[in-house]
Amino acid sequence: MRNLIKSLIAIAIICASVLTVSAHAQTTHSVSVTIPFDFSVGNMSLKAGAYTVHGNASGILVFTSNDERSSKFVSSDFDMFSNASRQPHFVFIRYGSETFLREVFLSGDNDCNRLPVSKREKEVAHVSGQELSLLTNPVR
Repeated sequence: MRNLIKSLIAIAIICASVLTVSAHAQTTHSVSVTIPFDFSVGNMSLKAGAYTVHGNASGILVFTSNDERSSKFVSSDFDMFSNASRQPHFVFIRYGSETFLREVFLSGDNDCNRLPVSKREKEVAHVSGQELSLLTNPVR
């Protein structure tokens, strides 16, 4: 009888853990942002303009142009970084005339979507050697 009770308690704990993870994975954030320059996200190039960016805890970001003519999906690494401004913001890296999205904070907390460095970014960084960080604050 004790083994049965222990087994039931263990199953209940496992189920509660799975439900908690599932609920966290369904948490989404979105912001609207106007980016005044062309930029790259992963292996995709995006034009300057207004976008709504949706993200979830699994690291998938969706960039939808505000004219709703295009949507781009990109996978990111979800991590915790210090968000000193406590505001949603985007961090870009510029090499010469090319700009790459590096980090996305969709909320005021420390949850960060970090974009992997693309092959093109590595090539440009190697040739340019100079890096400039740019910050864009979204409008909710």
